[in-house]
Amino acid sequence: MKDTPTNDIELSVTTAVYQAETFIDEFYRRASLAAASVTPHYEIVFVNDGSRDKSLERLLAIQQQDPKVVVVDLSRNFGQPNAVRTALEYARGKLVFPIDDDLEEDPEWLGLFHTVMREQSADVVFGVQQKRKGKIVERFFGNAFYFLMQRIFRIECTRDIVTARLMTRRYVDAMLAHKEYNFEISIIGHRIGFKRATVPVTKHSIGTSSYSFWKKVKYVEDYVTSGSTVPLVWIILAGVACLGIAGLLFVMFMADWILHYHQTVFYGRLTLASIWFIGGAVLTALGIVGLYTAQIANQVKGRPLAVVRDVWPASRITEQRPLS
Repeated sequence: MKDTPTNDIELSVTTAVYQAETFIDEFYRRASLAAASVTPHYEIVFVNDGSRDKSLERLLAIQQQDPKVVVVDLSRNFGQPNAVRTALEYARGKLVFPIDDDLEEDPEWLGLFHTVMREQSADVVFGVQQKRKGKIVERFFGNAFYFLMQRIFRIECTRDIVTARLMTRRYVDAMLAHKEYNFEISIIGHRIGFKRATVPVTKHSIGTSSYSFWKKVKYVEDYVTSGSTVPLVWIILAGVACLGIAGLLFVMFMADWILHYHQTVFYGRLTLASIWFIGGAVLTALGIVGLYTAQIANQVKGRPLAVVRDVWPASRITEQRPLS
């Protein structure tokens, strides 16, 4: 990683763009005003995460009119976490403000976050929803997610946290020092420490989520396997339990066979059920271990988290931090 950039950019606003042509112009307008209220020396870094609509066309039109705008175009859709990391790699500001571009998070939070950062001398200030957005079903699954992560899988994560956060350069550099294949910004944020501050915010419900059901399942899988080893402990406990049950059944079978050797049909069925139980437990254990093994394999391969196809302005191509 390179040293802290020595330039006059005080603030970088970064966002990952996916199928957002209807939001981009309004987001740019509001983000520019919010950034200008903090410092005149700012930039806005857009990372186009393989959008299939006219998002890239809108971004290029904005970039041609405003030299403070940087557009990074990925070769395909790599997912929001990887696009967020790519944006951090290209951000040059002494402060960095990642935020979603769909206007569910207000760009105007930046001014409040900046005030809190100065007052509390914090390295990161992030928003936490006062009341989780969405309807009953969305809130239920959101609450269930945090219950599982915090209580069951013992992962340190802030409940109802939003993407928007203001970070110092040393905090961003510490995050980028983590070469995680699954770049979960909230998990890494807890791991690196530093002084943190929270601000209560209200997140809006606009449109429908671009995350399909299976994308959400994959997100939970990556979140758990990258932040917790509890499932592996469960496998050990389940194995010990299976051995105990098998030993108890063997003792019961031998005792009854000695006393009532003619009752073989019942215990034949019991033995068959035990085989199915143990077989299912073994397959489940292998599946969980396989998920962790796959994570290790992906990490060892050393493939880039995202592939950049082009950057505007062209001068920024040689200024980027090395992607990992």
